[in-house]
Amino acid sequence: MKINKSYDSRGWLNHKYHPSEIFSFQIVNSYHNKERKEKELKDFQDLLHRANRWQQARVLREYIYEVEANAEENGSLSDELNNWIDWARKKADWYNPLVMREDDILGKYESDCEKPNY
Repeated sequence: MKINKSYDSRGWLNHKYHPSEIFSFQIVNSYHNKERKEKELKDFQDLLHRANRWQQARVLREYIYEVEANAEENGSLSDELNNWIDWARKKADWYNPLVMREDDILGKYESDCEKPNY
């Protein structure tokens, strides 16, 4: 039986890292992958939340437009209704994540988030 002299049962001695170090790297890498996955999921949930808010702000604006158009058509556009329309448009701007208008009473919708860089 011929034994290959290049084989060393302690072959790891010829490598840069000890097996325990490789295991440690795998644990650290696994932890970082978990952190990245959690951040990715949080970022996606934020994207979905912003998209829903944007869509709801569009629905609000369409409703406000229809209320105004209906009042003009019926001749019932009063100062009180004009004030409400102005108020409602400001709230839609406050809610819209692309506008993020600061409200006099409610402040910013997302005080802990900055306006996204699109």
